[in-house]
Amino acid sequence: MRSVLMRKYLGLLLGLFLYSCTGKNGQELLIVQSTPGYFQDKFKPCSVIPIETNDSLLVSDIERVISVDRDYLLLSSKSNIVALLDGTSGKAKAIINRVGTGPGEYRRIIDIAYDSISQRILIYNDYSKLLFYDLNGSFLSDISVEGSYEFIVCRNNEVIFYNALEGYSCQPFMIKKYDLSKGEWINVGNNTDIEFPMRIKGRQIVASKRIWFNAPLDFNMYCLSDDGFSSMYEIGYPKSALSKRLIKSAVENPMDFLQKVGEDEIVYGMNSVRELNDYIIYRTNQMDICLLGKNKRMVHSDKFILQDFFNLSSNDYFPHDGNDNLVMFVLSAEKYTEGLEWLKIYGHDLDNRFVFEDVKEDHNPLLVFFQPIDISQ
Repeated sequence: MRSVLMRKYLGLLLGLFLYSCTGKNGQELLIVQSTPGYFQDKFKPCSVIPIETNDSLLVSDIERVISVDRDYLLLSSKSNIVALLDGTSGKAKAIINRVGTGPGEYRRIIDIAYDSISQRILIYNDYSKLLFYDLNGSFLSDISVEGSYEFIVCRNNEVIFYNALEGYSCQPFMIKKYDLSKGEWINVGNNTDIEFPMRIKGRQIVASKRIWFNAPLDFNMYCLSDDGFSSMYEIGYPKSALSKRLIKSAVENPMDFLQKVGEDEIVYGMNSVRELNDYIIYRTNQMDICLLGKNKRMVHSDKFILQDFFNLSSNDYFPHDGNDNLVMFVLSAEKYTEGLEWLKIYGHDLDNRFVFEDVKEDHNPLLVFFQPIDISQ
């Protein structure tokens, strides 16, 4: 009798354990482990690209970087500039700056994309138009877009419009696709509204090996496929539960919301997901970098400042579009010059690939790339 009860008790405990390790969508719930120094143990710097600074190219912010063969396409939304940069020197090969109301012009750029098949630059503007340019920056044509979206990406001759906006609400599970070859529109997903105005630094949708996206107040990593999307991973955070009252304060009193989140170290969202060969990398609102080992299925969180590398920090991480197995950071020129001076004073050995004496503190930012070290996850 006792052995029967014991087996039932053990079975109940096992069931509870399995339940606790299973996400809402049935997949394994991955728990995050804080591992200081993990990123530096697994990745090393491989290139630094100083963005050219001149009167025609003054970058006040960086909202998008897309790999275009060996070059990079950059959006500075505050400056209303799109630039194609040489992937080695950072010099501008083409600049699009066409503020106005005429053909090929805009008042504000919402997002950009690149169609590798036709080799065209795509600009989504605030006039509900998708504008097409060649790689020299010459305007070609445009199409009208119904609705208002926060992001666009382009892959396999399809333009994907993501996160429809309506006031404080968004619809992160409704995706509109435009087939460039057929000229057809397709809707994928559902129009579930999420009323939450807070955004995390970075991007909610990124094209790397595959296209990944995240939704506000959601800890699933969604991957887009030809016929829809699905949650590939669900991440479990011990401090991620937000009360309805706290969510409401994000709309009514954002400063109180941010203060509470900061004091209690609450994780309310994640974004900037990039898939590499062996890792999936993302960030949270706590400005850490999280690395998911695809083979070991473990998530390591790391918040760092690399004093021996221009004081680069985890907060400088920014996801670029491209299937290149690299991790990108955006480093301000001020931070770079101060870090370079500090390294010289204390006699640190510097790799000449990363030293640019002509960069001044008021110049444009630098793009810094890291690659994986070939060691076990």
